[in-house]
Order: sequence, then structure tokens, then C-alpha cells
Amino acid sequence: MKKIIMTILAMVCIFSVCSCKNDVPIETQYEVCAYIKEVKDNKIILDFAEYIESDDKEQIKELGLKDTDMPNGYYINNEEITLEEYTLTETTTFSFIDWNNIFVAEGEDREFYTTKREDFIKYLNTYENSEPKMPFFIGISGNKVISVTEKPMM
Repeated sequence: MKKIIMTILAMVCIFSVCSCKNDVPIETQYEVCAYIKEVKDNKIILDFAEYIESDDKEQIKELGLKDTDMPNGYYINNEEITLEEYTLTETTTFSFIDWNNIFVAEGEDREFYTTKREDFIKYLNTYENSEPKMPFFIGISGNKVISVTEKPMM
């Protein structure tokens, strides 16, 4: 009798676990091209831009771009300012090029990775008004920034 009760109890537990449903929505992560306007505390203000590569024929045609508009194979379209605020987390990763060798020794690879917001702010402060004149690529999930990446644009 005990074996039957234990078997039934085990089956109830298995069916209960199998029928559990996760009601927590999975947020989609996407990447945007944006100028960083300000970083303050755990907030980042972004001005969205459109990064157009030479193989995006439809967008090139729509904007009337010529090869001379894209000498390096891309064009950054930022006709209007669109500011949005997002949250930086403790796990947000920052990847940037340490042009002034603040974080990497001279002669080393200048690409620097960190999750320390203060390091990224220190890097931004090397620019006039702490505002880089080139866009970054921002990984976003919901209202949280997953990653901030500077790519060489030359």
C-alpha cells in the first residue's frame, strides 16, 4: 500500500512540475546606433541614429546617397534628435577604444572592456563636453542597457 501511495505522490509531483508555466515575459534584446548625450548615475541619455551600410541598397536609394557619401562603407543618418533615457545595470558591459592609453599600456590593443561605469565615464570625459562625436552601438533589453560598444569608424 505504501508503494502505491508513494508512486501516486511521485506522479502528482512530476505532473505538477511539468505543468508549471513561466509567466515572466522574456524581453527581446536588440541593438541600436546612438550618440551618447549624457551618463549620470545609472541613467544614459541616447540620441538614436541610423547606421546604413553600403549593402543597404533600399535605404541608400531612399535617402539619395552616393558612393561619395559613404567613403568608408557606411553612412550615419541623424536628421532629427531623438533622445531617450535608459538604465545602466551592474552588469552592463562597456567596450571602447582607449585612444589616450588611460586603461591600456601604449603598444597594447586599445580595445578595452569593463563593467565599471566609472571607467566608462572617465573615458567619456576625454571628449569635449564629455560627448563623443561618433555613435556607439547599444544593446538594449526592455529599458535596460546590456552593452555599450564603440566600433572604429574609419
